Amino acid sequence: MGVLKFIGRTFVSVFTIISHLAIFIAKGQWRFVKSYIHTVNDFTGNGTLGIDGSAKETHALVRYPIRAVLWLFVPLVVLFVPIVILAAIGGILIAIDQATYPSFPVDDVFTTIDASKDGSTAKGNLMLTASYHQMEKELNSTFGWTPNDILGGQFWDNRVNRQLGERLGSIELLSALVQQITKFGSTNIEDKRLTNVRQGGFTNDPTYSVINSFPSVESRYWDAINDIKSYQADVAAGKEGDYYNITNANIAAILDTIRGKDGKGVLEIPHARLIHIDQESWSQVDDDFFLAQGAAIVARDELVAIRSSYSDKIAERGALQNLDNAIASLNEAINVHTFVVFRGGINYMMPNQCAILANLFDTAMSSIDQVAKALRG
Repeated sequence: MGVLKFIGRTFVSVFTIISHLAIFIAKGQWRFVKSYIHTVNDFTGNGTLGIDGSAKETHALVRYPIRAVLWLFVPLVVLFVPIVILAAIGGILIAIDQATYPSFPVDDVFTTIDASKDGSTAKGNLMLTASYHQMEKELNSTFGWTPNDILGGQFWDNRVNRQLGERLGSIELLSALVQQITKFGSTNIEDKRLTNVRQGGFTNDPTYSVINSFPSVESRYWDAINDIKSYQADVAAGKEGDYYNITNANIAAILDTIRGKDGKGVLEIPHARLIHIDQESWSQVDDDFFLAQGAAIVARDELVAIRSSYSDKIAERGALQNLDNAIASLNEAINVHTFVVFRGGINYMMPNQCAILANLFDTAMSSIDQVAKALRG
């Protein structure tokens, strides 16, 4: 009951602040209008324009039109002030909604392998880090996890859908990584921490509901990240039973998950939505666009981690350029910036940003296919 009372008080407080602010602005405008009209009437009716008292009647055709023109300023001010306030609020929301003009460069952590540590351990930990790195950044950001916000966060739909795309990528990758690099053979028992992450963790409903708010979804996501970090620390410390064994076949399987097929995979799921935008509403097209960019960020990070760790193996199979092409295409997809997402088409003058994004995904997915085939070859 204490929590419900807190939520109720919060809503009442927000409503009170907004209503008081509206009343304050309205009173200020009313005072200005009264003062302005009085000044205009006085200016155009007391001879200020060089018309003495005896000549007022004669020059009324001059004074009254001037007065009428000056009065036109009143409705302009009454409309202008709210518009300016709304524009300022909109500007703040756009600034918060970082998916409009984002910058998601490759983090240095994915380009440096610590040679002082065991090679397979450092590489395995790096690949696992790539699966949750963007989720950790979102949870650490100023406004945290916004898909479950009930006090306005849902209006930041670009940011919301980017985060949902990153969550999608993390879920797909974690499942593949746990199966491919931390579990060996049919008799190996999966670490309980990783089992909890796969079966719970990021799979918890990302949006708001009473059921998943106690504890909050953010805390569950943090628990998942901390479980993975705990496992990584044990591997780095050489704890018995915790280690990585990564072969070419394992890397190829992870690449398959990134590429995806049959409606599954990091890139396949958003790609399928992008190529079916003609069946969706405009608002859904916008959501699909930013969800795809979120998934692309996670996929890009994992590919960079794989390149940093296994460029020698991939180069031996003659597929390093294909991997670089995939990374470059995803980087370009991440940096397709647009204030408004248009669906475009042959018979439209507007561009089709979703088609642009889908083409970049096609290039990346085809290049990933080539790398996976080379590693299996």
